[in-house]
Amino acid sequence: MEQTVTDQLPDGGGTSAPPSRAWRYAALAVPVLVVLAGVLGAVFLRLSDDHLHHESHACRWIPLPWTIWATSYGGLVAALLAIALYTVLGRHARACGRGGQEKETWQGRLAGAFAVLAGLAAVALVLAVFLVHLDSHDIATHRDQPMCEGLRA
Repeated sequence: MEQTVTDQLPDGGGTSAPPSRAWRYAALAVPVLVVLAGVLGAVFLRLSDDHLHHESHACRWIPLPWTIWATSYGGLVAALLAIALYTVLGRHARACGRGGQEKETWQGRLAGAFAVLAGLAAVALVLAVFLVHLDSHDIATHRDQPMCEGLRA
């Protein structure tokens, strides 16, 4: 007869100890990373809007500042780290024999809810990174040309 993983656990697969304090603290890093991704996404939008305003006012193509690149990529990295951390925490809990218990703590439920938000933020920030590259390509293509109609260099 084959032994299952739950048969190999010290308590025979019954209830096990609640998640450790370190696991609970690590679970609280997920919401922090998602909030960081959201803040960086909002800062990206503001910087992008300001850049467009400066280009329109100057009537010429202005290269993207490094802050736009940093906020778009930084937000994406923070969202992906939140998803990765939540996945690692779930796998660690299962490996320790606490299959579903991590969702019984408020830290686990909070991390799960924010992991869903991290997925949405990651999609939005992938779009932001794509738009940064697209805008950078347009600027490189039209660098020596006027931006406003009717003006000639």
